[in-house]
Amino acid sequence: MEVFMKSGPILSIVIALPGEVSLSPEYQDFIDETLATSETEVVLAFSSAWEFDKFRSDSPILRVYSPDNRSLLKLWGMGLSAASGKYLATLDARCPPAPNWIHTARKNIISEPSCFYGSVETKWAMGNINLLGYLIEYAQFKAPVSCISEYPGNNIVFKAELLDDQPTLSRLGFQKTFMLWRLEKSTGVKPHYSTDMPVFYGKEYSIPEYFFHLFRHGRCFASNRLSQVNQPSRIVCILFSPFVGILRIFRLFRNVFRKPSLLLSTILYFPLIFLAEHSWALGEFLGYGFGDGGACDRLE
Repeated sequence: MEVFMKSGPILSIVIALPGEVSLSPEYQDFIDETLATSETEVVLAFSSAWEFDKFRSDSPILRVYSPDNRSLLKLWGMGLSAASGKYLATLDARCPPAPNWIHTARKNIISEPSCFYGSVETKWAMGNINLLGYLIEYAQFKAPVSCISEYPGNNIVFKAELLDDQPTLSRLGFQKTFMLWRLEKSTGVKPHYSTDMPVFYGKEYSIPEYFFHLFRHGRCFASNRLSQVNQPSRIVCILFSPFVGILRIFRLFRNVFRKPSLLLSTILYFPLIFLAEHSWALGEFLGYGFGDGGACDRLE
């Protein structure tokens, strides 16, 4: 891993670029604006040497690169390990933040919260197949956000002290869900929702690719869940996992009933949603029974 670092920021923003993902012009503008903000660090985590080499070595951007880490979670983990801010943020290069994101984040930090997050909007119009991924994974984070039990990994800011240790970050990557479970159990604190700090979902998948993505995500989640404290036993998880697909579909409809602009698209894509959510459920079943099978390393 190659690193170019500067020290002492209040906020470090870690942006993961899995595979051959490039930064869009709007993302470049966001980075330029962020670097103009005092005591703020930008960390780009690459798995592509081509993308890594686009940035000069004397750039104020901290760059980390590992060809072995194509997983989004491990790229975040690699970037977070190298970051030096009191607060850390995770963003995805495929989901650009709003122009005012950095100013809202810095304003929130003044009150020193443990963790806060913004909404996730979509760049895709109804009828675009890429909206499927947004509906399944991020519909609950469309403003106004009413969900209080889930938080978006691609738009969250938290104190560095909450992170797992370096060996765990290197081995498992950034485990946002389990980090926040521990925070709530140990302190009773939940992340708070910050308005006016959205990112815009722009991921693109073919339908088969997306089904495999959810399968890997479910399997990775399940295998890592069993290593956490205060979780159900392996056998309970295995027995419950066949019902996970139905539960996730119910939760999706519960979320979109509160977001009328998404309801029609959800009905339109229901057959694909049904298959996709059961792809996740199958992944969970295998993850509980047989481990991650390399799914965590291929989760983009």
